[in-house]
Amino acid sequence: MSSNYCGMSSVGLDAKGRMSIPTKYRDQLLAECEGRLVLSLDRSPNLLMFPEPAWDVLQQELTSIGASDKAVRLRRLYLGSAEHVKMDSAGRILVSPELRKRIGLETGAGAIKASVVGQGGKFEIWREDTWFKYLDDVMEDAKDLDLGSDDADAQIASRLTML
Repeated sequence: MSSNYCGMSSVGLDAKGRMSIPTKYRDQLLAECEGRLVLSLDRSPNLLMFPEPAWDVLQQELTSIGASDKAVRLRRLYLGSAEHVKMDSAGRILVSPELRKRIGLETGAGAIKASVVGQGGKFEIWREDTWFKYLDDVMEDAKDLDLGSDDADAQIASRLTML
């Protein structure tokens, strides 16, 4: 099955750190990887969530990119923070306190909202208010995107033929 996760969903985390996987993805994730997922920190203040087979590909790529300082730093970030999780019968995963803390998803005494954002073969998990602030910034920046210029914006635009 080819993964093509897209869209965003608002989900809750309970006081124990259990996060609901959006209903629209559950069946595909069960079919693709029996609900086995991998969470990892990302370069932005969010988590990445991969179906286990996609994570296996990334892990191989990360271990084969050499020994430069950047390669070592990327391996430390992604592999060093990776956690294997499995969806329970209610469609939830447990996000560790360490990962929750790094992106501001500490639950304290009550529930907190997160945004799960499909990114093709993987997902991003953001604290909901951080995601909306990021979206506001991106939308503001997009106003200045000159799709007819000769710089990098034009290179992007040439690949986005539907705009």
